[in-house]
Amino acid sequence: IHDDLDLPVGTIKMVFGRGSGGHKGVESVMRAIKTQDFVRIRIGVAPIGKKNQAKKLKDEEKVIKHVIGKWRPGEETTAKKAFKKAAEAARLFVTDGIESATQFANTR
Repeated sequence: IHDDLDLPVGTIKMVFGRGSGGHKGVESVMRAIKTQDFVRIRIGVAPIGKKNQAKKLKDEEKVIKHVIGKWRPGEETTAKKAFKKAAEAARLFVTDGIESATQFANTR
């Protein structure tokens, strides 16, 4: 389970066997276990831009400030709902398997 700047705040996606997308923590895990074949739950942390899409932060300093900074008004509530959904997806993965968990996680 990890944060993802390619997804808007509050969005979660469950994926298997995908690349890191530039996420340093995921890259570290892949190097350590020598594979990308594992399940991940991505939790969106990108600011919401036009059409409710993830707003791209181009400057590294802005990325760092955003990721470790405080939530904007309304984002914290949205993020907490996503955290609960991610926890339920993880529970479903353990109890019911990847198909059920992925369907739950990837449905709005």
